[in-house]
Amino acid sequence: MPMLKDLDDRLFIEIAHRWGYSGTLSPDRSDSGGSVAFQGVIRDRRLSSGLQVCTSDISTLRESRRAGTLGRSMMVICSVFGDPVTYNLDNGRRLRLEPGMIASLSASDTLTMVTEARGGERSGLLVIQAQASEILDPDLAEEIDRRTRLSAIETYVSRTRAIELAIRLFQRQRNGLVDRLAAESCALDLLADIIDQDSERGSAMLSGDHARVMRICDYLEANLDKEHHLLSLARQAGMGLSSFKTKFQAATGKTVFGFLTQKRLERALLGMEKEGWSVAQAAWHTGYRHPTNFSSAFRRHFGFNPKSIKRQQ
Repeated sequence: MPMLKDLDDRLFIEIAHRWGYSGTLSPDRSDSGGSVAFQGVIRDRRLSSGLQVCTSDISTLRESRRAGTLGRSMMVICSVFGDPVTYNLDNGRRLRLEPGMIASLSASDTLTMVTEARGGERSGLLVIQAQASEILDPDLAEEIDRRTRLSAIETYVSRTRAIELAIRLFQRQRNGLVDRLAAESCALDLLADIIDQDSERGSAMLSGDHARVMRICDYLEANLDKEHHLLSLARQAGMGLSSFKTKFQAATGKTVFGFLTQKRLERALLGMEKEGWSVAQAAWHTGYRHPTNFSSAFRRHFGFNPKSIKRQQ
């Protein structure tokens, strides 16, 4: 559980890799910033339960832009003290955490988070990462697996006990066993708090509405080559347009067309890699009538041109 000061680019990326995701840090734009972007302490711990916990008390020395891409996992971020922290997510959502707030981010595939910070800002964050394959408790592993079948973002107001436990982890390092037990207790308490709050508010929607949204998801995946309209999809779900858009995003973490675009491009990639589709065929089979529009969307989503796949074959 290293305590790190003067976090340069190399150390930031090392921490990201230790947590199993890619990370980048923008180069310094100032004349005097040097390579050091942050000052403070980061401590990360892998717990006996299979959870990973990180506490960071960081002051930003210069303007910077941090980006990290998660694989399939659930991440819980608790803002304990300091300035608000804002995350821009690749699904178009913007997440702002004030002290005392908790966010739960579930990634079914990959999720990129970008944070832009100004010099002089300070934040105290507690972050928990859970991957179903690493969790020892079978019931908790099943819960994490269920939550990461779809990408979703939820925010919560932390309850007093959770914050009190989190604050303890920012205090000076104690006996190693005591520290590990305190981190384990805090992580499990926060997860229990989230599960309990979701249960109380009915997971943000009625189960019948959720089932109807899932049927629309299945319909879209079975008809990727067709043109779709929000109003007709809402009618098919038996909902009003506004209600349908809200409940679809609550269930999937994406807008209707954000979900459709992701599924179309994932199917196109599979078709080109495994079934020998040309770029034009991939575009046609996934609802793009103009290959140039398809190539642009593909490049934005995956970060490389679809033609590069054919060159490798």
